[in-house]
Amino acid sequence: MRMAEGCQKMMVWLKDLTSSVEEPDPVVVQKLFHREEVLDTVQDEVVSFMTHLLTANVPQSIIDEGRRQLRMADEYESVSDYIASILKFHLKLRNQGHSFDQEHREDILQLHDMVDQYLALVVEGFQNRQPEVITKANSMGSEVTHLAKVLRDRHLDHLTTERTEPHINVAYMATLNSYRRVRDHAKNIAEALAGEK
Repeated sequence: MRMAEGCQKMMVWLKDLTSSVEEPDPVVVQKLFHREEVLDTVQDEVVSFMTHLLTANVPQSIIDEGRRQLRMADEYESVSDYIASILKFHLKLRNQGHSFDQEHREDILQLHDMVDQYLALVVEGFQNRQPEVITKANSMGSEVTHLAKVLRDRHLDHLTTERTEPHINVAYMATLNSYRRVRDHAKNIAEALAGEK
């Protein structure tokens, strides 16, 4: 749960840092990167604890739950990595003296909000131990994938009509891909909760 809440906080900070044309607040930037490091540590602790637990003489139900916890810890850690990578793309672009135009910023914000809602859906399913959340997650996950593809295609069309800095193109495509990866790992959490492989 601590990992889930950490990822959600990171999404809030990411939106604050990337949706404005203002210089990103260095304190919030540091908070986001620090939280990603904390989640790495928590994952290590979960792995260490579960590894010892699973080698003990415990019932099958404990083994199943331990495996599920290991998988979810790994997925949440991956979610935090991709959130941090989106911020890194944004900061690198700024350091190169570039930024997304208004249209691209709005598109990314739309995708961010949809992925944030998707993550919230999965976290709520996890909190309430609702394996059936996988049904909603599959449906909403398809919407996220569709939006990411629409935005990618729109961007590629934009490239053919307007000159775009290569740095902006790379950062935009990488950002879209990272949001999709956040969705993928969140979906894996829903699958683990539902007992799917």
